[in-house]
Amino acid sequence: MKEYALSKLAFRNTNPPNDSLSAGPEALRSFFFPRQVLQIQEAARILGLGREALYKRIWRGDHSLKIRKFPGGRQYVLLEDLISYLFSNPKFQQE
Repeated sequence: MKEYALSKLAFRNTNPPNDSLSAGPEALRSFFFPRQVLQIQEAARILGLGREALYKRIWRGDHSLKIRKFPGGRQYVLLEDLISYLFSNPKFQQE
């Protein structure tokens, strides 16, 4: 699996990286614990994209990642949706 530089993500309400070397889905879950909802910008940064680039790729159909909306219209991504997208996509698998 590709290693993600979670320590470079500096968003509020995240856990500091610990010394244990967890990788993959468990690293993402522990980094965002107890949160289950990510802002679009957080998801884009994990994917290595800008927010606008993520929107464009989803609009064009390049990404199957599901973006949801709160009743007020604010958009978000579920952590489990992001994990299932990342770790089932061969583009993100290390050979």
